[in-house]
Amino acid sequence: MRVIVSLLLASFFCTKTYSQSSNDHFNRGFAKHQAKDYKTAISEYSKAIEVNPNDTNAYYNRAIAKHNVEDFKGAISDYSTAVSLAPTKANSYTGRGRTRHMQNDYKGAIEDYNKSLALFPGDAAVYEDRGDAKFELGDEKSAIEDYGKSIAIDSQSARVYAKRGDARFQLKFYKGAFADYNKAITMDPKDADYYNSRGDTRCELKDYKNAISDYGRAIGIEPKNADYFISRADTKWLTDDLKGAIADYTMAIEIEPNDPDAYVGRGLTKDMLNDHDGAIVDYRKALNFAGAGKDYVLSAFIKKLLDDYKGAIDEYTKALSVKPTEKKVYLMRGKTKLELNDSKTAIADFNKAIELNPKDAEAYAYRGRSKIDLKDYMGALADLDNAISLNSGDGEYYYNRGIIKIVLKRKDSGCSDLRRAAELGYIVDENMVGENCK
Repeated sequence: MRVIVSLLLASFFCTKTYSQSSNDHFNRGFAKHQAKDYKTAISEYSKAIEVNPNDTNAYYNRAIAKHNVEDFKGAISDYSTAVSLAPTKANSYTGRGRTRHMQNDYKGAIEDYNKSLALFPGDAAVYEDRGDAKFELGDEKSAIEDYGKSIAIDSQSARVYAKRGDARFQLKFYKGAFADYNKAITMDPKDADYYNSRGDTRCELKDYKNAISDYGRAIGIEPKNADYFISRADTKWLTDDLKGAIADYTMAIEIEPNDPDAYVGRGLTKDMLNDHDGAIVDYRKALNFAGAGKDYVLSAFIKKLLDDYKGAIDEYTKALSVKPTEKKVYLMRGKTKLELNDSKTAIADFNKAIELNPKDAEAYAYRGRSKIDLKDYMGALADLDNAISLNSGDGEYYYNRGIIKIVLKRKDSGCSDLRRAAELGYIVDENMVGENCK
C-alpha cells in the first residue's frame, strides 16, 4: 500500500469557518504532519476537535496520522467519524479502506472502495487498491478487471501493469502476463522486479534462455538480491547447467546465509551431480534455517528429501495448526501419507482439500489412488472421472482410470484410457497393454 500521507495534498472539504483557535491547532497539526511528526500532528488535530467536535478535516487528517504511526484501530474510528459527518466525501471511504487493507480485512476494504468509487468513479488509484484487495482474496479475475479500469483512467503507471501481470500469471495466462511485464519494463526499465517477473513468465513458457537473461538484468540492477540468483539458478537447473546453478545458489547463500531455499536448491543440484554427501549437508542446513523461521511446509519438504516421512507429516500438521484452511497443505500431507501406505488417513486429507477447493483435480486424482489401494474401485473411478473433467491434460489420470476399468472388466474403455495416457506422454506399462489390449 502506498503511504497515504499523500491524501493530504488533495483538499476535499469546504474551507474551515470555525474559531481561530481551532484553525490554529489544525494548521499546526497540518505543518507537523507534512514534516512527518505524526505524534505532534495527532495532538494538534485532537485539540482542534476539542474546540470543534464536528471538524471533519481534523478527524480525516488525524486518521491518516494514526495510520502512519500504525494505530490502525484509532485510524478506522476517525475515518468512520469523518464518514458520518460527511457521507458524500469519497476520500474518507478510501482512507478507511486502505487501513482495513493493512489489517488484512480485505472484504471490509472492498466495501469501502466500492463506496468511494460510487461517489467518484474516476479515481484510478482506488481501482488499483480494490484490485489489490481482490488479489489478496484470490479473486484474480476480478482483480484483473480493476487493474484494467485503473489503466483506462491512467495508462502511465508501470506498477499497475505489473500487478495485472501478477494476477494473470496466477491464472496461468502467461502470454497476457508477459505483455503486461513488457509494458511495465518499457515504462520503468530500472525496476528489477519487473525483469524478474518477466523471467518467471518466460520460464513457464519454456523460454529458458531469455528467462536467464531477464534474471541477469534484474541482478544487474539489484546485485544483492538473493531471490534473483535463486530464480536464475532454478532456471539453469532446468537447462542442465548444473555447475552454473550451483554457482548462483552459492552466491545467494553469500548474500543471505540463512536462506533455506538456496540450500535446498544447491542440495538438489548436488544430488544430480552425485554429490550425495554434499547434498545432505545442504539439506540439514536448510532444515535448521527453515525450522528457525517456523516455515513448516518447507521443513516438511526437506524432511522428505532426507527420507523422514513421519517427520514431514508432523511438519505439515504444525502448518495446519497455524492456518487450518490451507488446502494445499492437506494435499501434501495426504500425498506423504500415501508414500507410507497409509491410504485410509490420506483419504481424510484429500477430502479436506476437496472441501476447501472443489475444483482441485489433483486432490480427486490422489483420493482415487487411495481408494484403489483400499479396493474401492467404483469410488476411485468416480474420483478419476472428476479429475479428468477438471484437467484433461494429465496422462497419469487416464492411466489410473484405465487400470481401474480393466479391473472392473471394462477393457475396451480401459484400453482407450491407456492409449490416451500414452498420447499425453505418460509412460505406460507395456505388459499391461499387451495382456489386456489386443
